[in-house]
Amino acid sequence: METNEQRKEKILERLRAKSKNFNSVFSSPQGEQVLVALEEEFNHDNIMAEDPYKTAYRLGQRDVVVYIRQLMRNMENLDV
Repeated sequence: METNEQRKEKILERLRAKSKNFNSVFSSPQGEQVLVALEEEFNHDNIMAEDPYKTAYRLGQRDVVVYIRQLMRNMENLDV
């Protein structure tokens, strides 16, 4: 039976691998340009709309950009 410590290590290993992949893609010159374009298009302060579904849609778009940035920061914190 797997211990909590073993499960935690498996999760961290998957996170390290994912962070490494995202970092290798988005740290290249082209990747940085793509990330800037994604941020300009989807990571802005004007996420609120009169229609709550449109607000949720915009939040989802923004969350993708935030997720990419978090994975890239995690690589530094996980000693990948």
